[in-house]
Amino acid sequence: MKSTAPLKSCGEGQSVWTACIFVGMLAILPNAAVAADGWPTAETIRIVVPYAAGSNGDATGRIIAQYLGGALAGSTIVVENRPGAGGIVGTRSFTRALPDGYTLCVCSGGAITIPSLEAKMYDPLADLMPISRINTSALVLIVNPNAPAASVADVVAWSKSKSADLNYGSSGVGGIMYNAAEIFRNMTGAHLTHVPFRGGPESTTALIAGQIDLEFAIMSDALGQVAAKTVRPIAVTTAKRSALLPDVPTMMEQGVRDYDVSLWNGLFAPPGTPKPIIDKLAEIMLRLPDGSSVRNAMANLGTTPSVSAPEQFGEELREETARWAADLKDIVRK
Repeated sequence: MKSTAPLKSCGEGQSVWTACIFVGMLAILPNAAVAADGWPTAETIRIVVPYAAGSNGDATGRIIAQYLGGALAGSTIVVENRPGAGGIVGTRSFTRALPDGYTLCVCSGGAITIPSLEAKMYDPLADLMPISRINTSALVLIVNPNAPAASVADVVAWSKSKSADLNYGSSGVGGIMYNAAEIFRNMTGAHLTHVPFRGGPESTTALIAGQIDLEFAIMSDALGQVAAKTVRPIAVTTAKRSALLPDVPTMMEQGVRDYDVSLWNGLFAPPGTPKPIIDKLAEIMLRLPDGSSVRNAMANLGTTPSVSAPEQFGEELREETARWAADLKDIVRK
């Protein structure tokens, strides 16, 4: 015989409210666990790349898509380009994705650890879940081969000798190319004006055509042009010379004290993604440097594989954010 006593709602009495919460948790947690344990299914996994097709970030994203496709047998991995504002636009949209493991991001430092004049509208350290760093690379200060400059000192003197500033190209305000140039301007007093482009390759094309004067290029955009002598390399941005351009001196070698800027890409998930999914992806990513095909593909991009566990990567992001805030404190106020 069924009871005819009225059921109390979750608002009637503390004990009933507590019981309702407990029952609700029992209903939710198994589902989340099942979703994590069963991940991935046949559903397509999207990798958001907040940069234009043909860029370093895009090429890295496609390497990772192929690598994960092999590691997650039966899964379809696709790359989705969402360029704009040096990576900020695409990163912003990614932070709002469902945290179900089917949307990931190959994002870079420009949109995460670097303060920007562009409104990000997300908290990089809270609204992205770090999985692993992917690779690192130097940038290269390049000029048109007809430019009257062969050194950093020449570039600074050239900028001050003209009636108008030198124009430099980048992938947008807030990106690593932009910030590398702005730190250079702030440290050296060079007279520079920013010209934004859709991506690094477009900026390099404009430099070759003589439409801009200089660029802090991503290594992958610069290597082929340096070899073809369509651009002249002036300096690399890292503390040590690049093995890919061993004859090109660093900024610090040429007197720009403490100048050390590098590009990195990392793999991220939206906030709230179940930990078992993060852990599974992290374990896969730690094996990334073991494959010769991945190492060769990244070498062709001018980058080096560099992986780290989620906790380590998160700590690196916090440290780098603090360093960039100090480096750019005078610039972002202007």
